[in-house]
Amino acid sequence: MSLSEQLEATLAKTAGDIGALANRIGHLEKNLGYLMKMSIVRTDRDIDGIYRRVSYYRPGGTLFQVSQLEHDPLIDVINGKYNKRVISIYNKQGDAIIDTWSYQLKYDTDGVIVSEQILL
Repeated sequence: MSLSEQLEATLAKTAGDIGALANRIGHLEKNLGYLMKMSIVRTDRDIDGIYRRVSYYRPGGTLFQVSQLEHDPLIDVINGKYNKRVISIYNKQGDAIIDTWSYQLKYDTDGVIVSEQILL
């Protein structure tokens, strides 16, 4: 294969990759706008007035995401606060979890969350 043919092949592949990337960006922009239209419901209030569960609903009313505060015995507890936040993402019907991940919560001396470190 000549240098010219190699360059043409590389250019064609790059053009295809750019087109695929543009499609993905358009899809992400659409979904980000959609996510901003979520309804939010806070439940499971503790004795300190902290809502432990926050549920996010799509415009059609199906459950999209749940954020749940927890105490994990394997993680240090600071100031008696919750030390873990679990995120669960639901399918389009809102009746089955399709993805879950967790964060370790860290607080400052005033008891305010200053960081959330992803737990792998």
